Amino acid sequence: DPMTDTLTLGLVRTGGVDLAVPTEVIQEVVQGPLDLSALPAAPGHILGRFRLRDDTMPLVDLDGMIGGGGAPGAPGPAPFVLVLKTPSGRLGLKIEGILCVAKASPDEITVIEDGAPGTLFSRTFSQVGRPRASMLLDIDRVLALEGVAESASRGASTTVEDTGTCDEAAPYVIVQAGDRPFALEARDILRADGLPPDLEMLLKHPYLLGFHAFDGCNIPVADLLALLGLPGSNASAAHRHLVVVSRGDLALTLAVDAIVGIERIRGSGLRELSEPTPGNADVLSGTFAGNAGAPVTLLDSDAILGTVGWKRNESPTAPGGSGGSSSREQAGDRSEARSQFLAFGVAGLTLATTLGELSAVLRLPGDFVDMRSPESSLVGTCVHAGKPVRLHDLGVLLGLPPIQNLSKETPMLCTETACGCVGFLVDRADVLQSAAPQPLPYRDRRTHGVVPEFKQMIRVTGEGRDRSACIIGLARLASDHAEA
Repeated sequence: DPMTDTLTLGLVRTGGVDLAVPTEVIQEVVQGPLDLSALPAAPGHILGRFRLRDDTMPLVDLDGMIGGGGAPGAPGPAPFVLVLKTPSGRLGLKIEGILCVAKASPDEITVIEDGAPGTLFSRTFSQVGRPRASMLLDIDRVLALEGVAESASRGASTTVEDTGTCDEAAPYVIVQAGDRPFALEARDILRADGLPPDLEMLLKHPYLLGFHAFDGCNIPVADLLALLGLPGSNASAAHRHLVVVSRGDLALTLAVDAIVGIERIRGSGLRELSEPTPGNADVLSGTFAGNAGAPVTLLDSDAILGTVGWKRNESPTAPGGSGGSSSREQAGDRSEARSQFLAFGVAGLTLATTLGELSAVLRLPGDFVDMRSPESSLVGTCVHAGKPVRLHDLGVLLGLPPIQNLSKETPMLCTETACGCVGFLVDRADVLQSAAPQPLPYRDRRTHGVVPEFKQMIRVTGEGRDRSACIIGLARLASDHAEA
């Protein structure tokens, strides 16, 4: 049911309007210019026909109908063409460019009442973080335009009804990283968009840059080229894009240089890597020929998610444990209990907290109000996203020495409570780990003030060494100090 199911949408722009098109009907995005064959007797919204490989199809211009009532563009070069597969056949929509890919939940889709502007749309799509709503294109209404369905049916290739082969082709999102194109299955992408303005490049890590908030969670951001072991991006941070990849409860965001488009590829079109690949080949699963003829490298979503520490069929081992077959035999049962943790350091102690407990991971702003005193863990206050944040030195709360030198590089772990936001200052926050918590091999009988005894731990791999990290519940700690 389209009104209750989650939709994967490709967002494009044409006529000054953002359009949302279900990826299930998107064949690919083609960059212009295209050679058009004029159709003298066609209505004004059909600019002509163009050839794409072994097929010909009409190019439809919707600008005059959705961009304020202006006249459709004259036949000629189109910046981009969105190729759609419909029950009538293939057709191309003239667009200005592709904006992003997003998953839309039912509560983000609104039905347009009868009489609303735009006869080509029956619904709108609005999502937190996007500056404006997108119009959800109704393909049936596009086909109902004069001459469109008839012109699409004249193509050389078979239609969706003619064969089931076309339905076996899966949509892939094509991204650019450095001078190479890469592809990810659209079903694994929650969102592909420009870098958010509040992205914190916090982590000192070979490929992890920082975090950004998405759908109420903090998701780690990885530089795709660095993850692959290839030279860094030439694009400035302001012009880079994020691709949120997820399967199950695991998520990771890739920073890329550009979102190139969407292509639909049959399984028979995929090829194994036939030549040595530089860098980390473990996250590459194959290659295919893109619509421009150039090879596109396919990324393995499972392997990419594994870069944050998720080891399939493997479980963390306890300190001093052998990690032998007995623990591996139980790994499958415990792997589902894994969570994403942020490991951080306080006065030489390594701790970890789940990303779900954090509302933001930031740097200490330079204009924070300093309220430090020897008798209190309270460091001061600052403002983030228009809200006040009470800052506490986590080391002092744990009975450890305070942070000596506060600077704009000091990490701040923020947690929302019913009484407001609390930020904990730590020495470093630079390791992400996906792991299943395990009981501590001993009981820590020190009370650490208001903090409960540590009862669980995870194994943290990073900085060239393997070590244990005690799990601390920052959400509970924040509630205790929200009004203190």
